Amino acid sequence: MKAKYDNIPTQANFNLNRFIGRWYELARSKSTFFEAGDYVYNDYKLDAEGNMLFTCHEMINDKENITKAISAQRANNEAIIEGRFLKPFKLKFLRFSVAVIETDYDNYAIMYSKNKFVWLFSNHSAWILSRLPIVEPGKLDEWLNTLEGKAGVKKQDMRVTLQ
Repeated sequence: MKAKYDNIPTQANFNLNRFIGRWYELARSKSTFFEAGDYVYNDYKLDAEGNMLFTCHEMINDKENITKAISAQRANNEAIIEGRFLKPFKLKFLRFSVAVIETDYDNYAIMYSKNKFVWLFSNHSAWILSRLPIVEPGKLDEWLNTLEGKAGVKKQDMRVTLQ
């Protein structure tokens, strides 16, 4: 992926409270090395201190259910500007900043991330998320086209996630 993270357009007037909740992963970048399974869903919520908590659930090889708890420190809404989470999420040695490129909050979200691993290597990833595990025919293609148009991520660089 050749997209430059800082130049990726993000959701205008992003509303965190409408974004919170469960999202099913319909597609992700083939280059996303920290996810390997299918039947992936993510739960986003805020804790009592206002920190964003993100829990990823995925099934590996149709038998092993993996859950990863990921958090991002967030003191207030100033930490999220126009759909870009300014404080990086953290998972062991991995730090990744996430941007919501586009969402209607009720059906889909298109997300993009720049990842840093051990502060030496970087990787770019993208996801198509939905509030439902299965969507109408043609919707995933529509959202993949939006991702390509806004972030330069080609369809062939994405992997459809089994739900």
